[in-house]
Amino acid sequence: KRRSPRLDSGVLVEVAAGDGEYHNAVTEDVSLGGMQLETTEAYALGQTVSVRVWLPQDTLEDYQQQRPITVRGIVRWQRPQGRRHLCGIEFTQPGEGDKVRRIFDFFGKSPRFSD
Repeated sequence: KRRSPRLDSGVLVEVAAGDGEYHNAVTEDVSLGGMQLETTEAYALGQTVSVRVWLPQDTLEDYQQQRPITVRGIVRWQRPQGRRHLCGIEFTQPGEGDKVRRIFDFFGKSPRFSD
C-alpha cells in the first residue's frame, strides 16, 4: 500500500548522478516519498541522484526568477520508454518530502491520505 498520494504533474527538473552533470527530466508523478521521472539518461538501480526542481509559479516571471529546490534520492527502478527512460526515485534524506509539498499546495491537492 502506498504511504502517500501521487500527484500526476509535469514539473521540470534536472538530475545529476555520480558525474555531477545535470540532465533535463520531467516528473511523471510526485509524492512525499519520491518521484517518477522521464529522463534522457538511464540510471543504475541503487544509484544516488540529486534532483533540482523548479516549482510551479503563478507567473512566468516568478518561475524564471526562482531558485530551484534540490532533493536527493536513490533510483529504485528504471525502464526504457522508447528513446527515453522512466525511473523511480525514493527520497533518502529527512525533510525531502516537505520540500516538494509546495507542488501539492500549488495544485490544491493534499500530500497525505485522509483518514
